[in-house]
Amino acid sequence: MLGILLARVEAGVIAYFFQWRVVYYVSIGVQLVVLCGIYLLVPDQPPKNHGLTYFDIFYTMTKYAVTEPRLIQAVFINIASIACWSNFWVTLTFFLGGPPYNYPTLYVGLFGFIGVVGVLAGPLFRRLSHQYGPWWSLVAATFCLLLLQSVETAAAGINIAVVVIFCIGLNAFRQSQTVSLQTIVFGQVFCCWTHE
Repeated sequence: MLGILLARVEAGVIAYFFQWRVVYYVSIGVQLVVLCGIYLLVPDQPPKNHGLTYFDIFYTMTKYAVTEPRLIQAVFINIASIACWSNFWVTLTFFLGGPPYNYPTLYVGLFGFIGVVGVLAGPLFRRLSHQYGPWWSLVAATFCLLLLQSVETAAAGINIAVVVIFCIGLNAFRQSQTVSLQTIVFGQVFCCWTHE
């Protein structure tokens, strides 16, 4: 999430001082640098699973649907949550660029920094997840996200403070969901309950 938010800041600054197309040119350049870095830094290793076809990989993934119910639950929760998160950050540009705010792309891009504040709350939510258990942390984060969505839908056009609070809360509680789901999926659930 941090990379996506910082990319918004970069895109907003570039689009403000140059044409919006320059954002894509810079993106192509960054992708080429990353590709060269991967080529130079990632070691070339032979495959360890000879004879494993693409369809065998799909079969293995399908097997998880039956053998790992926590994983499937986490996937569905994550799909819904990331859809809401992406929906907000994509439409924020149009919302802040139009009436009643009419902000330039620089200000809209700088809202990514506000979202970073929520993402940086991850270690705090990790501690809360261990203290109360990941299931309750997940339920609380989901409830808070639903409450924030209601407030944002009702009052975002009234004052910019609502949008700022929603940016921070959305990213913070989304981060809490991610931490809780990772704890549940990777089987650390029982570690949290045995330390009480």
